[in-house]
Amino acid sequence: MRDLRSGPVVLSVADGAFGWKSGKPVLRDINFTVPKGTFVAVVGPVGSGKSTLLKGLLGETLLSAGSVVLPSPEVAFCDQTAWILNTTLRANILGPCEFDAPWYEKILYACALNEDLKALPRGDECLLGSKGIALSGGQKMRIVS
Repeated sequence: MRDLRSGPVVLSVADGAFGWKSGKPVLRDINFTVPKGTFVAVVGPVGSGKSTLLKGLLGETLLSAGSVVLPSPEVAFCDQTAWILNTTLRANILGPCEFDAPWYEKILYACALNEDLKALPRGDECLLGSKGIALSGGQKMRIVS
């Protein structure tokens, strides 16, 4: 395979086979190249292998055949599991940022959290508990988005 570090390609997979255990791979015969500056969306039904593919690109699943070329180690990945801190809903939304009321209201609206806040004891000052135990999966995703 050619050297991609200086070229216009940021990711390449040739004859890739990815799986979680040794044996039969979950994904086989994967071939694609992503040109520099391209926006790529990985879509498909539940259980079709989207997470397996993405984790395979990062080396987090077994590559049993083929090759993956990532010319740069600077890769970001946001898993589908929300990461919630054991603090208030507001603190989870703000992170290290200072509170800005107009901006915060826009965030609540954009993430459809206003109705959720009405149902939570203490609203956005509600303690979410370890791993957001007080929230549904959808609420967690809207808070960390």
